Amino acid sequence: MKKIILSFLTLALVAGVGTLATLAYFNDTETSTGNTFTAGAIDLKVDSEGHYNGLVCRDGLWQDCQDTAGTTDMIVNGSFEMPEVTDDSAKWQIFSSIPGWTIAWESTQTSYDGRTRPEAALQEYHEGVNGWSTPYGNQYAELDSDWFGPYDPLNNEPALVKLSQSITTTVGKKYLLSWAFSPRPGTNAANNILKIRINGVETQVSADGTAGLSWQTYTREFTAKTTSTTIEFAGGGVADSLGVFLDNVQLFAYETACTLSQEFTDSCASTWELKDLDPTQDKFFNFSDIKPGDWGENTISLHVTNNPAYACVNFINMHDDDFNGTEPERNLLEGNDKTEGPDQGEMAENVDVLLWHDDGDNIYEEGETLLTNGVEPASTVFTSSYELFNPSTGAMEPMMAKYLGLAWCAGTMTIKPDYSLSCDGTTMGNEAQTDSLSVDVSLFVEQARHNGQFSCKRPVVTENTLN
Repeated sequence: MKKIILSFLTLALVAGVGTLATLAYFNDTETSTGNTFTAGAIDLKVDSEGHYNGLVCRDGLWQDCQDTAGTTDMIVNGSFEMPEVTDDSAKWQIFSSIPGWTIAWESTQTSYDGRTRPEAALQEYHEGVNGWSTPYGNQYAELDSDWFGPYDPLNNEPALVKLSQSITTTVGKKYLLSWAFSPRPGTNAANNILKIRINGVETQVSADGTAGLSWQTYTREFTAKTTSTTIEFAGGGVADSLGVFLDNVQLFAYETACTLSQEFTDSCASTWELKDLDPTQDKFFNFSDIKPGDWGENTISLHVTNNPAYACVNFINMHDDDFNGTEPERNLLEGNDKTEGPDQGEMAENVDVLLWHDDGDNIYEEGETLLTNGVEPASTVFTSSYELFNPSTGAMEPMMAKYLGLAWCAGTMTIKPDYSLSCDGTTMGNEAQTDSLSVDVSLFVEQARHNGQFSCKRPVVTENTLN
């Protein structure tokens, strides 16, 4: 026992001496405080605009609304008058900076004929070259530009450029973009491809210039999906420093004028601003007097906050009821062992539905993705689930509006060759009189991160979940 005690005493003494000795050593301490894990969030908010027989639900009433382009141009320096071409001999110049526009190279080739392309993109302006006119003002831009200017011997270098502006826009609002385009005289269509991109979505125009200058004005409508929209024009085709004239770029917001409907005077509630839905109050459609040939559409806007998400729409709790049948209905169904009562109606089989990814303009158009298998009866659509965004299509990004179009027709809906929809009410007979069709619409989102096996999950069916 004594040895043990002495050993402990020795250790204690050594430790004490060691502690005193460390006071003379260099030292440093780095500390990170408040390290925290905070759970992220997923929140879905929804807005809606309801349409019925060509009318729009506004301020609780059905209204006839017409859009007209405004008069305030939102593009800066769209006629390319700044800066001014001051070379009176060549009548063209290149600029590394022009008001309103961001310049970047569209061509990827950085060397040509032993020369290296300038790092900064350069925009070429013309003012009276070869007597060529302009549709507006005195100058225009050529989007197959130049590397070193009018007095350098290098010719035919790949100098395609792109010009862009970011414009403050209102989500859901319609805009009209217009521009003037001409091929360069003496060049063919392969040299004159103009690419127009709105938030990256591209269309193209091209023209042959062998017959000379040919200015044409083009327009494109779009509905803003974000609070900032990037408008971009890029030169395309053969990159040889010749081709793609651009001028008079303009952008106008549509203004909407509405008048109250004199025929449909009932109140409506299918339009609302972005919010969390109240299951007992918010209804995408709620009609009490549907007639054959009636038609309508809802544009449903989905906004997820905080994190990327996958999404589904589930139609649940469909009821097709037949109460208080009329004499024409009973006479039509006599002998068919028809029973009146809950879920005994014929409305669902007589209403056609189309569901698609919309761009926010309330119209089914060429190129928009269908969710239904073409036009289908409500009896099919209103008992189904549809994946809106999944690992294959990609996730919804936070605060990027995504639109769902739902069109219906009391009768037979047809997609015409121009992608417009028609509604023929002659196929809906007396068997649907007084029937009532109801369904709950459940919109579901789930985090995308670490969720490669996502699939739609239908809610547990309960009465009056959502309408």
